[in-house]
Amino acid sequence: MYNLLNDLNLFQLIDEPTRYTENSAHLLDLIITDLPGFMDNVSTMPPIGDLDHEIIFGHLNIRVTRPASVRRTVWHFNRANFGDLNQEFLNAPWNAGLMIYDNINDLLGYYYGLIKLGMETHIPKRTINKRKKDKPWMTGYIRHLLSQRNKWNGIFGKSGKLEDRTERNRLRSLCKKEIRIAKAKYRINQTAQLSDPNIGVKKYWSIMKEIYGNKIKASIPTLIDDNVTYSTDIDKANLFADLFSSQCSLDPPPPGYSLPDLEYLTDQRLSNVVFEVDQVYRILKSLDIGKATGPDGIGNRLLKECADTLAVPLTDIYNKSMNDMIFPDDWKLSHISPVYKKAFRHIKENYRPVSLLACMSKPMERIIYNSMYNFFKSLGLLSTRNSGFKEKDSTINQLIHLCHNYRPRSEGDNVLGSVRPSVRPSVCPSVRPSVRQSSLSRLNRLTYDLDIWYVGRP
Repeated sequence: MYNLLNDLNLFQLIDEPTRYTENSAHLLDLIITDLPGFMDNVSTMPPIGDLDHEIIFGHLNIRVTRPASVRRTVWHFNRANFGDLNQEFLNAPWNAGLMIYDNINDLLGYYYGLIKLGMETHIPKRTINKRKKDKPWMTGYIRHLLSQRNKWNGIFGKSGKLEDRTERNRLRSLCKKEIRIAKAKYRINQTAQLSDPNIGVKKYWSIMKEIYGNKIKASIPTLIDDNVTYSTDIDKANLFADLFSSQCSLDPPPPGYSLPDLEYLTDQRLSNVVFEVDQVYRILKSLDIGKATGPDGIGNRLLKECADTLAVPLTDIYNKSMNDMIFPDDWKLSHISPVYKKAFRHIKENYRPVSLLACMSKPMERIIYNSMYNFFKSLGLLSTRNSGFKEKDSTINQLIHLCHNYRPRSEGDNVLGSVRPSVRPSVCPSVRPSVRQSSLSRLNRLTYDLDIWYVGRP
């Protein structure tokens, strides 16, 4: 039983015998859970009457809250008039902002105002209340009918009048009819999307999972930290915000600290990056419109459709940011989503952050990356042993290299082996933290996993 619970990451909370005889005492009655933090005051009580089993009890430490609705603005880009929008952007006073605002943040705010004014004018939108438990076919009209049906059901339950029952039955039939129509429309829409040859992979699999009932469970249950439960969305968000900010913050350097002298590998320097309109235009036209929108509310669909008219103002603000050596504050903001990693879901440390940045900053980052990559590549500063973020290179090449060099040697009398010393807490939880820390120090903190290849050993 102990090995089974351990393999399934389950916990047994009763730690005293529950059945007593004249000669023995046994633990037979169990409380098993995968979330031990939700149970407290677990113990036993004397048996009832002539029964020979103790009563086991515990307090379920959870709080059930009704999920709040979220108001969201939905932009209907498929019904947008991009021709008129591009014309408005073409005539917009972008240069006036360059002459008026010297601060990069003020200039970006001015540009945002012009872009959002054009969106409000030429892109239809609506505001919806999004509820977590809503079905995908749910509409505001159906929600209103359900509310009226429940209202008249309560009225009839209290009055018992025939006319109240008639109204209740009428609303009940109308609800069923509208739900059938909404479901049929939703299925037709799904079929049309699946039949579209240009459908993206992400959208395709989201529809397939929904059709086959592969529903994703709630990613973030009630969290427990220091015996305190966090069940509302606000409490969870604040808890994760404190955790992720602490992980991304550096301690201030000690007094008198200075960086060591650097040894340069070349006399050439990449002192500046100049942004050109054609570079920005090409990147805007290549943006993936399926990517999520960042905190600024301006997505890749708008940037791609209006690349002809937005390339020039974006190039101006990129060059000003580079010349002033200031990255705009709005582009430092992000929407952070906690993504579950491993082990227990109620522990905050078992989540990692994924950030959604402002889409307008992505072309600037891409051009800087391309400039740095070409600079390093032209001077031969990139190692052949590194495949990350390199054009026409990947870990497949490293696997081919290993197979080509080490496979022939293993076929003879040579011995080929691999040693992987690991000092991760998940691998050796019984080792004291101080021992693991000293082990890391002896490895010079180079890596958590170190591969050592032995070739040609007898």
